[in-house]
Amino acid sequence: MGRRVQYGSSFVTLPVGYGVDSTRPDPAVQGALFFNTDKHTLEIYDGDGWHSIRDMHSVDIQSDTNVVVNKHYWVDCLPNSGFTVTLPTSPSKYDKITFTDKNNSINNIRIFRINPGSNPIMGTSDVMEVTTTGASFTLIWFDNTEGWRVENI
Repeated sequence: MGRRVQYGSSFVTLPVGYGVDSTRPDPAVQGALFFNTDKHTLEIYDGDGWHSIRDMHSVDIQSDTNVVVNKHYWVDCLPNSGFTVTLPTSPSKYDKITFTDKNNSINNIRIFRINPGSNPIMGTSDVMEVTTTGASFTLIWFDNTEGWRVENI
């Protein structure tokens, strides 16, 4: 498995598989790379599945959980009266996490809470409460003072 690529005046072989969807390695190891010729994009296997390295991997959530960076979480509060996620403890500058109300289930009764853990959100250690139906936003890590910033709403 590999692909010969020119880098300057030299050639190197990258450990990247390539081909159509059906030729992806299965089973794959976490961190494996694959150039998908159906989609014309470089993909990575993160342990949950294959996704483009330029896109965030989507995950459905409906209960308390610890979230990780560079994922898009689709929030479903319908099965309960809301829940809380906890942000990562060691983010790197410009790491992102996106949350979207999957089926307009967030409201004043079914509250989606984001626990900042040991890092601030917008400079405060308060738990962020989301009560807006249909909310969709991205948090981006800046530094230890400001912490997570709301990038997109």
